[in-house]
Amino acid sequence: MKQVEIISSTVPNEWKSKVKVRACGKEIAKECIAVFDTGAYISAISKNVFDSIQAEIKSYAENHTPIGKEIVVISNIDIELCEGCILKNNDVTVATHDMDCDILIGMNTLTRGDLHLFRDSDGLYKCTFRIYENEK
Repeated sequence: MKQVEIISSTVPNEWKSKVKVRACGKEIAKECIAVFDTGAYISAISKNVFDSIQAEIKSYAENHTPIGKEIVVISNIDIELCEGCILKNNDVTVATHDMDCDILIGMNTLTRGDLHLFRDSDGLYKCTFRIYENEK
């Protein structure tokens, strides 16, 4: 089974990993920094990534943020977490603000696999995410 694993010797403020993303149906892929965000309902990509992978607008939605409501672009992308571990057809919003990363992987994506956050017997903090077999 394919999975991504992040290990930290100190308590992490966030779980970051390098991933590759591409617009569904297109070949252009971009390596970027992703944050696993269990507080986000839907995944989000930066406008820069959206433009560089030549993603298309799928629809628009009203997004509720701590500072109010906004209308956002919804797009569809594939996320390659590691070699052979690809989550296809992920809805993402296109962020209009600085996220301090390229992509936030939210619960709409994380619920398609198993996410585990724990501290092991060696004192290391670990985050693992593996996709379900039927997602490949």
